[in-house]
Amino acid sequence: MKVMKRMILGLVTAASGVLIACAYGMTYAWRGQVVDSVTNQPIPGIQVTCEGSDGVQGTATTNANGEWSLGDIICEKLVFTDVDGAANGTYDATTVENPSPNTDIVTALDPM
Repeated sequence: MKVMKRMILGLVTAASGVLIACAYGMTYAWRGQVVDSVTNQPIPGIQVTCEGSDGVQGTATTNANGEWSLGDIICEKLVFTDVDGAANGTYDATTVENPSPNTDIVTALDPM
């Protein structure tokens, strides 16, 4: 009997999280790091652009550790562009289609 009660309690607990997310909406956090594909070193000064069905939703620039973050927006793709010129080397732009929110997105850029 205890096992059955625990199973029912587990199902109710699991379902409640889904119900709460549906009631209040899902929040999206976009974060990650940009690294050099050859050296695996972080790249500062890379612009990260979130694009959705309505165009650009937000932008961020990588810090000294190559890290970036964007707020609660919906991104259908992320575009990574070297905007600081030769200051940290020059890199080819790249696009990540359908990125996964709420995960650390590590993107490697190829040097030119």
